[in-house]
Amino acid sequence: MEVFDGLHAFIWRDYSANNCNTYYIEADQKILIDPGHLRLFAAVERELKKLKVSPDRLDVALATHGHPDHLEAAGKFGKPTLFAMNREEHDFISELAAGYFKVP
Repeated sequence: MEVFDGLHAFIWRDYSANNCNTYYIEADQKILIDPGHLRLFAAVERELKKLKVSPDRLDVALATHGHPDHLEAAGKFGKPTLFAMNREEHDFISELAAGYFKVP
């Protein structure tokens, strides 16, 4: 859903298809906010494809907080995509989730 020019919302609708609201901003950079669980990333990929955006062309993957349903798929991105989140949150979830998943 286009919220306004350059901002798209991929709204959470079904536990088996996606798992959090994800936002895509296209301005000077291509920014994906809260990419979600890795196993459910296909829902985000479908939405990006509708916008003719390849996930490997994103400039930034941003996590608003360290819950796996907002963060886990960020590990899918490598260079040149920059990963960003609050340092304290990153350190906390990295320690807490060390046996569950790797925080980028």
